[in-house]
Amino acid sequence: MATTTVLIDKFAFVQGLEKRGFTRAQAEGIADTVTDIALAQLVSKVDLREALSELKVDLLKFMFGAMAAQTALIVALIELLK
Repeated sequence: MATTTVLIDKFAFVQGLEKRGFTRAQAEGIADTVTDIALAQLVSKVDLREALSELKVDLLKFMFGAMAAQTALIVALIELLK
């Protein structure tokens, strides 16, 4: 299984915050927090495959339910028109 490395240039981020008036400690704290939030929001290919698989199951359930309803409606109409 391949692993993916996410690179976040915290040094440049901290420098940018310092240029905007933040102290070094404030900038590093913000950079750490933003990095933690960003990494927590990432999903893996496995996560995406699982979600896609669940959606496929839901779609198939809907399609078969709709086909059953249509079949029942057609049978009812045929019986009604006899």
